[in-house]
Amino acid sequence: IDPDASGVNLMDAGRILFEPGSYVDRARAVGFRSSKTYCVAPIASRRGAGAATHHDFWAAGVDCCAGTGENFTCGDVFNKRAYAGMRLLDSDRRPYYRLAVQEAEAQFGIRADRPMFFEWRYDPVSEVASVWDRVGHRVLMQVLGFSVVQFFVVAACSVAFSRPKDKEEDLQEN
Repeated sequence: IDPDASGVNLMDAGRILFEPGSYVDRARAVGFRSSKTYCVAPIASRRGAGAATHHDFWAAGVDCCAGTGENFTCGDVFNKRAYAGMRLLDSDRRPYYRLAVQEAEAQFGIRADRPMFFEWRYDPVSEVASVWDRVGHRVLMQVLGFSVVQFFVVAACSVAFSRPKDKEEDLQEN
């Protein structure tokens, strides 16, 4: 995806692979300070080299920049081979990121009609796969644990509710 393009058609994207050479424009990073510092920086294309005035794609994070936005270190921003983003969906943080974007719009004369916030990553596909692996392992352990507990409950109930034969019944059968 071209980071200088409009994000209108990608509003439902969870992870985006930007075109190679895309980068986080740390020179236009801004931080909004509340109880924490909410940091944003536009994702740009090397073709435009910072000349774009419209940005819908933003790298974002919490407490990974100074209050003014300088020293932006969110995600894999220093990895030269990183050009992908994992969508940040935390609805509690989104208003603060939006306020930081509004500061960037005022400070740098740029426009962000529908900003989308991403954690800048080298390989989001393997990160999602590793999350699924951890979830699968956890579910397997829970199912096995439940099965063991269930086995012992059934065994205990079988012993407790089984009716022992009376001695008289044994004698009548013989």
